[in-house]
Order: sequence, then C-alpha cells, then structure tokens
Amino acid sequence: MFQLNGKKISIDRDLTIEKEITVGEGDDQTSYTDQVTYPAASLQNAELRAELGIVEVLDPVRPDDRLFFVTENFDGSFSAEPRPREQVTAPVWELIKSKREGVKAGGFKVDGKWFHSDADSRTQHLGLKDEARDVLAAGGTVATQLVIDGAPVVWKTMDGSFVPITVQVALSIVAAAKVLDKRAFAAAETHRRAMEAAANPFEYDYSKDWPKTYADTLAAQG
Repeated sequence: MFQLNGKKISIDRDLTIEKEITVGEGDDQTSYTDQVTYPAASLQNAELRAELGIVEVLDPVRPDDRLFFVTENFDGSFSAEPRPREQVTAPVWELIKSKREGVKAGGFKVDGKWFHSDADSRTQHLGLKDEARDVLAAGGTVATQLVIDGAPVVWKTMDGSFVPITVQVALSIVAAAKVLDKRAFAAAETHRRAMEAAANPFEYDYSKDWPKTYADTLAAQG
C-alpha cells in the first residue's frame, strides 16, 4: 500500500497533486501552486515516488466483515464496529439447521437395514404403521407380514435390497424415525449453544457428533 502525506493512494492510476511551481530568476522569480498530474506509468518509478514523498507501507489487515461493520479510513487503515450478535450467529444457525435437516433425511437403521427417511418415505411409513395396527386389531401378531392390495409388502431399503414388512418392522420404522429426529434436534441445539458462545461463530466446527447417516456408513467403508 502507498501513502502520500498520510493518505492512501494508488500508483496504478494517474495521480494529480498540488505542487509549488517556481518560474523566473532573481528578483523576477515567482512561485505559485498548480495541479500537476503524474501518469500511472511514471509512478512505477521508485525515484519519482521518493521525490514526491510517496511511501510504501504494509497493508493493514481488514477486520472480518461478517463480524464487524468495517470502514476504510483515508490512510488505508480500518475502523471496525461489532455487528449485533444476532447478525453474527443467525447465518451459522441456518447452516446448523440445514445440517440437521440433512441428517434427518439421511436414513435410519432397523434390524440391520437402512430405511429412507425423506419426507415422502416418512409419510409412507406412517401408512404402514396404520396397516400394522389394523393387523393387530384383527388378531395378528408382530410377526405377521403386512398385505396391501392382496400382496405381501416388501420394502426397498437404501442399499437397494428388499425386506418383508412385518407388523414389528412397520412399528420399528416409525419409532426409529422418532429417535433419529430427537437426536438430530438435540445435536443441533448443542451446536447452537456452543456456536453462540464462540468468539467467532463462523469458525465453529458443527460437523461432528450428529447421528450417523447411511452416507456416513458408506464413507467409513471407503
């Protein structure tokens, strides 16, 4: 960064400054102030810069705009006013909530199989639970396989395999979804509190300590 008379300037643009001009000699000598423009190309010359009083100084570190209202001063330094805390934490909280929703949609495990947990699948799971209750009310057992439209119900899991849906499995699927949601919400709240207490919420690592998803198991397998 370059300064002239304590003011930040750019040597990549033409520079116009006021300069005292002396003309004549002896008793006829007079001086006056006029504006002189130096082309940008000429300012690349270190000797000319020294003659004009242009000095090079270290660039100041700009405060984090996410944390502060930042104003650049005439000399190239910065003034910073802290942003309201809620303005700082709100964007990170949105990221944490997005992570939470991703975890909730990342599947859950029942009897060794991963079942889809997206919104459409959850609605279908509730339908299976209703069917399971009807079977129990009609005298069936938890081992009874559900039958819909005259055909035994089999369900495609996240690894592509199919499993028979018994009364117990139907009930376990919905129960597993509830547990997943509870744990995901608890993890999000834990991260929210820690993030809000962090000196710089944007540097807080909220990626850990979430319920495992099906994608996590695949990643662990390499």
